[in-house]
Amino acid sequence: MKHLKSTVVPGNVACSLVLAVLLFSGCRKDASLNGGGSGPSHLFLSVDSACIQAPNVFTPNRDGINDIFRVVQRNITDGRVVVLDPAGDTLFQTTDPSASWDGSNATSTGPFTVKVKATTTSGVLLQGQNFVHVLSYGNGNCLQFGGTPVSGDQFEARICGVSYPTNDVFCE
Repeated sequence: MKHLKSTVVPGNVACSLVLAVLLFSGCRKDASLNGGGSGPSHLFLSVDSACIQAPNVFTPNRDGINDIFRVVQRNITDGRVVVLDPAGDTLFQTTDPSASWDGSNATSTGPFTVKVKATTTSGVLLQGQNFVHVLSYGNGNCLQFGGTPVSGDQFEARICGVSYPTNDVFCE
């Protein structure tokens, strides 16, 4: 299990955050960290009403389904997303919360490192990192993944707001 600590901006009252890269786990002012899932999953950072989620898989095969990687943010005043290839070179970076990466400049299937740093509307600095993998159907009818795959349609909308459809089929 991979745990990351966040940085809190001085002068703000916020819970002490331990950020886990686990499905639907996080920290809120009135709740402690709780784990879910069977191991490392997607990036999920949360405090009070602010939230950041990033998928850990996408399929940029231009079929119109799950072709983009997008970080979903709620109640964030400013943020930065960076995607690095396995060698550490920057493939994508943005401060635009609606921007997405299509993977077209990648020369491998990853895993790619995703780094997120953002300030919430209450002044708390959230930061964390995880991996995103490019998946392919190949000759099969479902996607193979060695962990818990989380794409944009699997985000918990009650916690972080908007999710986006993918409709990919993962093998059991």
